[in-house]
Amino acid sequence: MIKTDEEDMDQGLNEGASVSELNADVQQQQLQQQQQEQQQPQSNSSIQDERVLHIFIDLQKHWLSELQCSREKILVEMTEKLHQEFLSDQQKIRTELLTEFKQELDDVRSSLEERYREMINADVAQMEATHRRELSGIKKKQWCWHCENEAVYFCCWNTSYCSQQCQHDHWRTHRKYCRRRKGGKEDPAIDQGKKGNSNGTNGDAPVSG
Repeated sequence: MIKTDEEDMDQGLNEGASVSELNADVQQQQLQQQQQEQQQPQSNSSIQDERVLHIFIDLQKHWLSELQCSREKILVEMTEKLHQEFLSDQQKIRTELLTEFKQELDDVRSSLEERYREMINADVAQMEATHRRELSGIKKKQWCWHCENEAVYFCCWNTSYCSQQCQHDHWRTHRKYCRRRKGGKEDPAIDQGKKGNSNGTNGDAPVSG
């Protein structure tokens, strides 16, 4: 009986060892399976990371391209805007300068016109004074009715002559109005010539100024 019990014990130990080995094998297989499962997601994750990286690279290229295009477009727009502002400023400055020039020109013209009017008025006043003096002197003289030169011979009333020849030539017109003729003289020039020859003079006395 004792032997039998030992054999049973040995058999039980052997069976327990087999179960332990089986359990170890199962655990090892499970561990390998878990490792495989872990490795597979890692590989899938790596593939996904590469895809995401490519997407990011493509997006970066696209963004850089868009940025460059936008930058060029903005530069063109800014250049055009600055050019238009420059032209507008130039036109504004030109208009302001032209306005200032016209104002200065008007001021200079007004000043010159005022000075010109003053000079004209002064010249006119001087000419009027000279004219009045000359006219006053002319009124004090007698003038030949025939040739309008200054008269030195008096006939009658306000009729005078510069010479006996003018008096003789004008007699046909003047005889109708001559007051000396009404006094009985036919031709004062002839009569004056006779008197001048007899008296040694040249007719009537010169007209006094």
